[in-house]
Amino acid sequence: MQRDEPPGFQPRQDVPAVSPARRMVQARARWYSLAGTLLTSPPTRESVEQMLGRDFRQAAGEWAGGNSLAILDQLAVEATSPDALGEAFDELFLVPGPKYLTPYESVFRDSRVLGDGREVRGLTFGPSTDEVMRYYALAGVEISDRYDELPDHVGLEVEFMRLLCEREEEQLSRGDVALARSIRETQAGFLNRHLASWLPDLVARARERLAHPFYTCLLALLRDFADADLRYLQSLRFTEIEEAGQGAV
Repeated sequence: MQRDEPPGFQPRQDVPAVSPARRMVQARARWYSLAGTLLTSPPTRESVEQMLGRDFRQAAGEWAGGNSLAILDQLAVEATSPDALGEAFDELFLVPGPKYLTPYESVFRDSRVLGDGREVRGLTFGPSTDEVMRYYALAGVEISDRYDELPDHVGLEVEFMRLLCEREEEQLSRGDVALARSIRETQAGFLNRHLASWLPDLVARARERLAHPFYTCLLALLRDFADADLRYLQSLRFTEIEEAGQGAV
């Protein structure tokens, strides 16, 4: 005699378990995706609510600085509207003016010697731009024709990290640990040589130019996360080296 399922129960559907490594890289990809969206396009209600939501603020507590968290909490209390942020986005990232951040890596890191022998800083398309483009080329990606920005724009570099995280997660899901590890090495190299190296200067400029607290906070959070992410990736490398050494004994 066949028995009915007890109320509130149903036959179990076996779902493959997601490994801790995949959960971690998924979380990293989500943050890079959110930051990239907010730095490359005008804010929407969805993106603003995602950054100011309780889940994100709790997660940020694990790696963000106290000052950034305090500002984030205050913005959440004030229920910052995306409409009020549209003008701030334009003046910081689009329209050259008193508050324009010139958000390109080469502007902050590179110098150039002019024909008269003077060394100047603050110019675009420097050596760091070329190296960023080589990273993109080696990853087999190119900037969409619809995106009218220079390769070393902060938002594009963040989007590149999102792409690498998603590729790592895909290889982990397929069980290709070696390729996932290689992609992780690319992430660490890009953070170390590029994104994490100039974010502190970009945050300082945003504060000097009295940028809207939302974007000052966003950039500070990104700086904190990039630093924490680089340390995380480096710790994985050291763990693998130690495990390899123990296995050889």
